[in-house]
Amino acid sequence: MKIETVKQTKSFVEVSLPYFTQTICHQFKVISETECIQVCTLTEWESISVCRPSQALGTSTKKSTELNFKKSFDKIAKHLAEKIK
Repeated sequence: MKIETVKQTKSFVEVSLPYFTQTICHQFKVISETECIQVCTLTEWESISVCRPSQALGTSTKKSTELNFKKSFDKIAKHLAEKIK
């Protein structure tokens, strides 16, 4: 008999705040040990939300810049403002 098990590894990453990362469809700005701003740029799922910093430091993220975050944030904020008019 085979039984599947999952092992998790916890690690700590030292960063200076604010810290910016991205995935294919998200931009993240880590603002504290407990909060991160997430911008989703996926068509039809555009959003701006607060999430845990661990999402911004996942294995599928890569380092980004404040400029990239700001461009995405401004674009999605404008898009959402137009949707609620």
